[in-house]
Amino acid sequence: MITHFSELRRANGGPFPARRATEALFCCQLAISFAFGRWIPPALPVGFNTTGQRVWESWADWRCDPTTAHIKWLDTHRSEDLRAVVTAFLRHWRRRSTRDVVWHLAHHCISANQPDMPLEARIMLTGSAFEYLSWVNYVLTGKRSRSAHKKLPAADLLRELLRDASIPESLPSQFAALRRIQKNHSTDGPESLFWMRNRLVHPKDRGEPYRINEALLQAWQLSMHYLDLLLLRQIGYSGHYLPRLVVGGWAHDSTPVPWATPSTST
Repeated sequence: MITHFSELRRANGGPFPARRATEALFCCQLAISFAFGRWIPPALPVGFNTTGQRVWESWADWRCDPTTAHIKWLDTHRSEDLRAVVTAFLRHWRRRSTRDVVWHLAHHCISANQPDMPLEARIMLTGSAFEYLSWVNYVLTGKRSRSAHKKLPAADLLRELLRDASIPESLPSQFAALRRIQKNHSTDGPESLFWMRNRLVHPKDRGEPYRINEALLQAWQLSMHYLDLLLLRQIGYSGHYLPRLVVGGWAHDSTPVPWATPSTST
């Protein structure tokens, strides 16, 4: 079912080749899919020349997910936020150096939000995204040597990313199951998350870490909360988002991203 129509134009009003249109459409699909937490494709795109004649169309087999059972960070009552994230994606898509990071992180976010994927796999996927982003931001930029970076625990790498984005590191109080599964009852989010990730691979016994109900679910929720925000920070987004950490509440209880100033979040 088609619900919206859109028009793709150059900012200066000039024409552009079909190849660039295809690239832009893929970028828009990635941005919108990331915003809604599921694959949403453009449908039946057509191109017109300067005289209004149809000269191009695409019948590509785009991936499209069901509309239910996907959690999203986007507040659908705020259309300006969707426009902002699509604009930010397109801006980063223009440069190869930033395109790859946005592409890979968005793909991790969308894939880890698929309800038919086991929670264990989703947690592994988000963990690899954190380590990828840390390597890109601190090693490939020359801020840290490869050898020094490899010596740091994964929790420290995630903690560094969160601090640079002004994202709170503490474990939300409602995540009691994730806190109880550790002997030291840690209240640190990155430590709790990577403790779970490591125990999924190397448990001390066959029942660990499945003894505490909802611990696995909460680890996935926390990892998606971090990954959503880190990608939004990476593209320079400063609007609102729906926190995954809130239990109950209203469907549109969105809040400004942690790094936004009052003037950019209204």
